[in-house]
Amino acid sequence: HPATDQAVRILGQKLVPNGSTTAIVEETRTFVMDIVDGLARQRLTDRICQMFTQAVLIPIAAYRLMGQPLLPAEIKTVESPMLVFLKHGFGLPSTMPSTVIHHQKGANVP
Repeated sequence: HPATDQAVRILGQKLVPNGSTTAIVEETRTFVMDIVDGLARQRLTDRICQMFTQAVLIPIAAYRLMGQPLLPAEIKTVESPMLVFLKHGFGLPSTMPSTVIHHQKGANVP
């Protein structure tokens, strides 16, 4: 059988028979972006954005990508919608370095 890029679910984890992670990363990114786009229309405080990212978005992405060998560029692809959501929630310009989001005295998001 030829290898395919179609992800299959095995024991609760999505795997691609040919070893490619592109389909899973893109599916996760789309899922996160759908959630972020839905929340972008809401008036949320900075702390609600922070809590939602820590308690919902990061665990969802981590669960969906569990066991996948990812390149830094693939991680950034999934992480970027979360950072945009947080920067918007905190009222920061998009050009602000993302280190503020991760800093202990900043948003303190891992």
